[in-house]
Amino acid sequence: MFVDHYVFVLQTCKPTQWANNLLKTNFTCSPRLYYPTGIAFDSRGNLYVADSGNHVIRKFTSNGTVSVFAGRFGRRGHQNGPAFQATFMAPAGITFDKFDNLYVADQGNDLIRKIDQQGMVSTYAGFPEDKGHVDGEVNVAKFNSPVELEFNSKGELIVLDIGNNSIRSIDQSGRVSTLFGEQSLRACDHLKRCYLNGPAGLSVGTKDEVYLADAYNHVIRKYEDPLRLIVYSGTAAVIGSKDGILKLAQYKNPNDVALNDRGELFVLDSGNGLIRHINSEGSVKTLELKSKGKFLEAHQLNHPRNFLWRKPHYLFDSDTGTHTIKKINTLNGEVEVILGVPGKKGRSNGI
Repeated sequence: MFVDHYVFVLQTCKPTQWANNLLKTNFTCSPRLYYPTGIAFDSRGNLYVADSGNHVIRKFTSNGTVSVFAGRFGRRGHQNGPAFQATFMAPAGITFDKFDNLYVADQGNDLIRKIDQQGMVSTYAGFPEDKGHVDGEVNVAKFNSPVELEFNSKGELIVLDIGNNSIRSIDQSGRVSTLFGEQSLRACDHLKRCYLNGPAGLSVGTKDEVYLADAYNHVIRKYEDPLRLIVYSGTAAVIGSKDGILKLAQYKNPNDVALNDRGELFVLDSGNGLIRHINSEGSVKTLELKSKGKFLEAHQLNHPRNFLWRKPHYLFDSDTGTHTIKKINTLNGEVEVILGVPGKKGRSNGI
């Protein structure tokens, strides 16, 4: 996913203190995370993390404030209401609309949740813990483990429904439809039928084309008008790490993709622990990563789950295997841990 706001800046470490019910600390004071997944920035440059193992949404501001934005540590559920009373179950992908309302793929509850600017949590679509594949109005639609979501230019929310191996859409009128998947037999590489296998991450382009990481098929796909899904890069069911031209490149369980402001695509090649760059000429190249900061093994990605692009040249990655958030400079390959302590999961807002 692509976010066009200023780059997140780390602050000098401060002593912790209580102010307005928020624990003020700096990110270098090492707040603990537990299996972080989705990441997003609001229009003010604040960073939000779906802290999946803790079942909460965390907020990290550019002035050093660390807080639980929504949910209750360790409490699973689907309660709506004020953010501090609401509950989630293994929240995954998160994204903002143009009004700074936050949408959450509440994977464990099979729901899409909404957190408005007043901090009220509501169910936007689906039924709690009632898996299914039903299109229609948001109050009748059903999902099966939604993992990622992003808005297109029409204000439609595109959802990767991994349990149904489907791409779903929620339009502005509140109607859910299946764009592609097991219940939608669209043209796919000139075949009558084509199935996704673990669609895990997506990025929407300027023309509303959707790039997605088809994890268990080990390929990158592209969905665009006229309702056609193609293999954009890689070969289905072929595992590897080969660079080169689009169709000859190889991947292993890619988990996410991110477009930059030039329309170039980055791939989170999770199974290989690599970041791949697809340039405008269709050439795939592996980024050479190196550690920056106090953690010498920061460059080693461990089950990276989601990432997003930020101007001018940064990727932010949720590294679930180390319970950290990492910042990656795509120009020189420097990788820096900005949240969490590698290998130490937890729920604290600082030390």
